[in-house]
Amino acid sequence: MEADDFSIKRFLKYISEGKLKGLKCAGCGNIIAPPRLKCSVCGSSEFKWVDLSGKAHLLTYTIIHVPPKRFTGETPYVVGIVQLEEGPRLEARITGFDVNQHVQILKTGMDLIFEPSPAGILSFKPLI
Repeated sequence: MEADDFSIKRFLKYISEGKLKGLKCAGCGNIIAPPRLKCSVCGSSEFKWVDLSGKAHLLTYTIIHVPPKRFTGETPYVVGIVQLEEGPRLEARITGFDVNQHVQILKTGMDLIFEPSPAGILSFKPLI
């Protein structure tokens, strides 16, 4: 991969390395994650990779009981929509707690932090 490879593949590689990165638009400064071909604000296609804080808020979540084949042995697990401190919203795994206790632990609006995943699965855990 080249240094200017602004692809999902590179985004997931960073995650597998324990890094949460996004693209910063050279045209308007908008932060984009996951990567896209063009900035949704100004339409520019000039970016640079930037480190993201890893801080997020939980917007909503669901419990997965019937997964895709790749995740069959991992059920049940939680998938949520998180909003990063920098602005982008992402779909991610919510980890770091007993799924059977989700009602007592997970609350919309709660603070989350990026959880590095060697498997390259974007994950966040509650700040409990």
